[in-house]
Amino acid sequence: VRGFNIGADDYLTKPFGTAELLARVRAVMRRARPATSTKTDGIEHVATSFACGDLKMDFSQRRVTLKGQVIRLTPIEYRVLYHLAVHAGRVLVHEDLLRRVWGPQYQAEIGYLWVHIRHLREKIEENPARPRYILTQPGFGYKLVSPS
Repeated sequence: VRGFNIGADDYLTKPFGTAELLARVRAVMRRARPATSTKTDGIEHVATSFACGDLKMDFSQRRVTLKGQVIRLTPIEYRVLYHLAVHAGRVLVHEDLLRRVWGPQYQAEIGYLWVHIRHLREKIEENPARPRYILTQPGFGYKLVSPS
């Protein structure tokens, strides 16, 4: 339980077989694959853009637009939004988002995340106090959703 609470996805007890270990590694790799990738005829295709309501991201150009207007983001703000977009509709745990954007040594620095989420909301939300794109799961994390 302690391992899961600090971020483990899975565990094996000794002794374990090689086939089980490999199957579990493949399962973790499938879960880690970006939501924007698809597989057709055995070939993986990664999307180069993302749309969520009036919010659009062009990953190849690192460009974000809202209602057709370019939104200027800092490199950190872009990385936060990128990870939320790649995992759109799913909650990203605070520690996971911190690890993805800043690195493993920052996974406890939740204040960093709060500041950048606030700045993102000021830039993309009509009313940052009542966000429609970046939603908070209190005590857990954030998710990017299409406004309804």
